[in-house]
Amino acid sequence: MNFDEEIYKKKYLKYKSKYLELKGGADYSGAWNKEGTYSGSVTPDLFNKKRNGKGKMIYTDKSTYEGDWVNDKREGKGKIIYADNSTYDGEWKDDKYNNKGEYSGIWCNETYPPCVTSTGTYSGSIISNSSGKKRNGKGKMTYGKEGLTYEGDWVNDKHEGKGKILYPDKSSYEGDWKGNEFDGKGKMIFNDISMYEGDWKNNIPNGKGKFIYDDKAIYEGDFVNNIREGKGKITYVDGTIYEGDWKNDMRNGKGKQINSDKSIYDGDWVDNNLNGKGKYTYVDNSTYEGDWLNNTREGKGKYTYDDKSIYEGDWKDGKREGKGKMTYDDKSIYEGDWKDGKREGKGKMTYADKSIYEGDWVKDKREGKGNQKYADKSIYDGDWVKDKRAGKGKITYGDNSIYDGDWVKDKREGKGKMTYTDKSVYESEWKNDMIYNGKGQMNYSNGNKYDGDFKLGKSEGKGKMVYADKSTYEGDWKDNKREGNGKITYSDKSTYEGDWKDNKREGKGKRIYPDGKISEGEWKNDFIYNGKGQTSYDDGSLYEGDWKMGKKEGSGKMTYKNGDIYEGGWLNDKKEGDGIMTHADKKVIKGKWKNDIGEGKCTVTTPDGKENKFEWINGELKAVTLLTSIFGQKTK
Repeated sequence: MNFDEEIYKKKYLKYKSKYLELKGGADYSGAWNKEGTYSGSVTPDLFNKKRNGKGKMIYTDKSTYEGDWVNDKREGKGKIIYADNSTYDGEWKDDKYNNKGEYSGIWCNETYPPCVTSTGTYSGSIISNSSGKKRNGKGKMTYGKEGLTYEGDWVNDKHEGKGKILYPDKSSYEGDWKGNEFDGKGKMIFNDISMYEGDWKNNIPNGKGKFIYDDKAIYEGDFVNNIREGKGKITYVDGTIYEGDWKNDMRNGKGKQINSDKSIYDGDWVDNNLNGKGKYTYVDNSTYEGDWLNNTREGKGKYTYDDKSIYEGDWKDGKREGKGKMTYDDKSIYEGDWKDGKREGKGKMTYADKSIYEGDWVKDKREGKGNQKYADKSIYDGDWVKDKRAGKGKITYGDNSIYDGDWVKDKREGKGKMTYTDKSVYESEWKNDMIYNGKGQMNYSNGNKYDGDFKLGKSEGKGKMVYADKSTYEGDWKDNKREGNGKITYSDKSTYEGDWKDNKREGKGKRIYPDGKISEGEWKNDFIYNGKGQTSYDDGSLYEGDWKMGKKEGSGKMTYKNGDIYEGGWLNDKKEGDGIMTHADKKVIKGKWKNDIGEGKCTVTTPDGKENKFEWINGELKAVTLLTSIFGQKTK
């Protein structure tokens, strides 16, 4: 542009007085170059005045700036309030924000109004340079569309340092930030319900932390990329507590869990399941220690039951299956095969009484082929069905007698061969553990022993019975009773030989007593019936003499329990005819009896040998001369 001296002179002359007035600087108030109104310090130049120093500018768009000016530009400290009520209060240079300041209002992508793209409102520290403004320091930002509010530290327009953010769903985070991300220590509340507090990295939990879940479960421990991994403890709402290793957000590795019912598992975990080696203590204090697969006992393991029984061996699907040893609470021991929790297959059982079974098992019972050694030294080898000897089997008893044959429900039944200790051998038909038909020997529970013929399970035919009291009968039997002809030797060495019926002496028979006396004749209902013999009565009395039709008849002697002795005639079981009664006190009465009562005259000999004549009157003895009773009682 060419310099026009004339124009210059006109302007100079027009403003000469004003210029001279402002030459040293002055305050100004009024319109300013169509920008608005200004009040404050100005300095003139040759043609124009310039804002310099402190001043307030109200712009035509209603914005207001108040602060420092240099060469007509905002520079230094100053505060501007924009038409939208946004404010900046801070440093200025070359009419722009410079370095540090405080900003409050709508936050735009544009550095200065008008705002085309708004992201929300901000109140706090900023820094600015030629490239624009940035939030820096302390500040609060409310984001428009998202409805988020952040309050805290800023670095280069990003959340960094300490800060708190509130989300529309009432979630919130408060803690450390870096590059707009959660980083460091912080607390996050989700939806105002669940909560995480601890270490963060890249906006997600990383490191040590505590998580309270929606269902009130609480986890405290390690996190890797928002996943529980490392060491950790979780307490569930029902009181269950797990503490141990985590991987991929699940219980993985070594861990101990105390359940709400107080049962405890301590061992290996895979993907939240009991897998590997572990010990489980149940509510009843029974324990299992061994292999697990998907929460089930599987593999090798030891189970100690609440009654102190112990199983050690193979498991499948939570049950004893395979090879295993069981020690029961009574100290009996089973060792062998198992299936579905029961003894099945081959196995050996040692019972508490030291008896031993070795053989086949089905569903916890002896079944198939097996050998049983009993406590009494008996040995059975043969078939079993449902825990009982059944089928074919051989038993060798403690006394070395042997039965070899058929069995039904633990008893000898069917065809069987019995070899006794005396080498006698009987092959018989058996039923209900007794010989049914044929010859054999039988030991009874009452101590009796029989050797002889059987029919339909009873002693019948010829046989010998040795009784527990050492008496011995040998002869005929019928329906388990002595019947026919036979001889019995009693324990006192007396004998009876003759006829029997219904287990009693009946018919012709002879009994010889230890003192050599003999009862011989016809017997009935176990007593002598006709003939001579002796009989002992329940009251202790003893009769020796003649019998007829089961009654004392003829001559006989009766010894009474009190020591009195009658010897003489008998009729129809009563004293009859001539007889002598010797009393225990040595008094002797000799006379006649009728119908068991003394009759007529008799002689009485006193203990001193004196004889006196007496007469029986109405059963009483009276002296012949005085006819008075001298005994005052009836006699036997």
